[in-house]
Amino acid sequence: MFHLGIAGVMNYVSFIKKENNVTVNAAGDMIRRAAKKLALSMTVISLSSPLSGLNIAAHAEEVPAEQVVAEAQTAEAAEAQAPEGQEAVAVGYAYEATPEELVLMANVVVKEAGPTDLAGQVAVAQVIMNRVMSPAFPNTISEVLSQKHQFTTYASAAAVPAEQTSPEVIAVCQGVISGGHNVLNNNSVLFFRRYNGKQTFNGRNLFVLIGMQAFYA
Repeated sequence: MFHLGIAGVMNYVSFIKKENNVTVNAAGDMIRRAAKKLALSMTVISLSSPLSGLNIAAHAEEVPAEQVVAEAQTAEAAEAQAPEGQEAVAVGYAYEATPEELVLMANVVVKEAGPTDLAGQVAVAQVIMNRVMSPAFPNTISEVLSQKHQFTTYASAAAVPAEQTSPEVIAVCQGVISGGHNVLNNNSVLFFRRYNGKQTFNGRNLFVLIGMQAFYA
């Protein structure tokens, strides 16, 4: 059984009627929408709200990466903006990612940039793709992400199953590859790190700050 915290669900369900000490089997559109937003394929959702509060337990079934990616292709993604003073231009990459690569990439992006920072997600995804296209790095997403001493979040990201991967972040990664999302406007940005005040990193100069992340070119 896969257990969801109440805070995560209430982000997507604006109102659920509480019935103390009563179990409610809910299969309505509202709950299905919440499940979809939470990147779960649901068979049953049970809601119970004893006096101590509302507890939510969800049965999740394993979903192939191909299905998760297909659903992400129809997800509505917010528009990313270029850093102030820069005009966004289409970049795009001549690369056809596999569903498994998109799932892995999305999970690395979330762990590096956070689940809500769209501009940061786009920038991290662009660094990944810049590396794929650079002769200084491996030429596949999987190899770039698994390269030793590079992405410290790789191991934990690789352990996240497809059905628990955010379709919105998969859509962000697809948008970066296709050129629909772009904040860096620079294919030479190959490194990023949490900003520590330094203007250089690995022989590269600070290019832009996005949130607390510094990107170097």
